[in-house]
Amino acid sequence: MKKIVFFVFNCKTFGHFVMNILIYDFWKQSSPKEAKEVIDFLLKQDNLQEYLEILLNVSELSDYFYRYCWILKDEPQLEELVNRPEFPTRLLFNLMYSSFGKYVKSGNVSNDFFLATWAKHLTSEQSYRLLSEEPEIEKDLPLKIYLLANLDAKKWESFFEAMLLEEKGISEVISLFENIDSSQRKKIFYRNPTLYQYLRMILVVETSEVKTEFLSSLESTLNEIYTWEEYAKEVRSKFDLVSEKNKSPRERNESRLTLILKEAKKLELNKAEEFLEYLTIQQILIDEVEFEIVLGLLKNQHPNE
Repeated sequence: MKKIVFFVFNCKTFGHFVMNILIYDFWKQSSPKEAKEVIDFLLKQDNLQEYLEILLNVSELSDYFYRYCWILKDEPQLEELVNRPEFPTRLLFNLMYSSFGKYVKSGNVSNDFFLATWAKHLTSEQSYRLLSEEPEIEKDLPLKIYLLANLDAKKWESFFEAMLLEEKGISEVISLFENIDSSQRKKIFYRNPTLYQYLRMILVVETSEVKTEFLSSLESTLNEIYTWEEYAKEVRSKFDLVSEKNKSPRERNESRLTLILKEAKKLELNKAEEFLEYLTIQQILIDEVEFEIVLGLLKNQHPNE
């Protein structure tokens, strides 16, 4: 096994410290703390892209880099790094998949959790870059959906226009969601109002006379979320949620939970639980504590469900 990876590197400004970083044994013997220091240092460099290109092309280094990125995935420095415009999309794609089998096989995480963990760290801009530049993503529908859920209004418009230019059309956009479990699909819509609003618009302009069962189901889901969205606006108008968030659960206005419980009682238990999950994601229910309180009260009233 090669102990040192040799390369041609024409940027002298990196100095001795980065020379160590580009040595195989350095990574092999590093701790997560040292790996974090590496990321801190690299973020300050003007020629970051050149270093990242080396990682992309030298497997002895990239294997360790991927490993430490997963370990440091919740560190703000790592999030900043993977969202830099200098970060090659191919390297980012490889990073997301490098340890997929290892961690999923361990039983500690599911496929969805693993992909969602990476996707949630990406900005709208970086998600759009991946969708636009990496054709391999077309083969992984769940990842594509997670990335789509990250897009803001501007990037969603760009993505939609690009699909129309490729003559994929509206039906292609809709079909992206057809093979995803309905509960997972709803959670994606809960977390991304822009995506949800675009799909509602698409259904309005959909001209097919005979709607498929899936299309009807999707329309029903979006209409349901629209109703919940209107309810969330009503609650926001009645309560100062910013102030509520800064209080402990005991100090918060009980009237808000009472109002939500009253609304949830109108629904069947399974549907009410989805409703409460939506309100939690939208921070109408401030946190998991409030979610569990209201859900517990509901279940007490439906002991046989």
